[in-house]
Amino acid sequence: MSRRNARELCMKVLYEMEIKKEFDRKVLMNNEEFQLIKTDKDSYIDNIIDHFLKNHEIVDETLEKYLTDWKLNRISKVDLSILRVATVEILFIPEIDTNVSINEAIEITKSYSEDKSAKYINGVLDAIATNK
Repeated sequence: MSRRNARELCMKVLYEMEIKKEFDRKVLMNNEEFQLIKTDKDSYIDNIIDHFLKNHEIVDETLEKYLTDWKLNRISKVDLSILRVATVEILFIPEIDTNVSINEAIEITKSYSEDKSAKYINGVLDAIATNK
């Protein structure tokens, strides 16, 4: 599985957690797509989800700090999930280049969200990366 596909799967799992209001690893473990691709090489997915679950409050507080004129509960759940994946990478996974995290988030946003969301997500993630 490519890193892009893994990021997309992480976004989908975080989206499902948000919809269900169930922030638990069992959401990942019950995900059909994850079960189909699960191999030892997919530890990236485990890493992102585990970091998010351990640091959910820090991730969301960081996002709130850099959202301009918005609150988390007003952002589309897809955009929020994309922001969460990239924020976890930026804050907790130093071996992933910050620019790669931001660029990947923008590309995923272009596939899953509105056109105007990519610019907004870029701005939020750039501010987080600049001030981390």
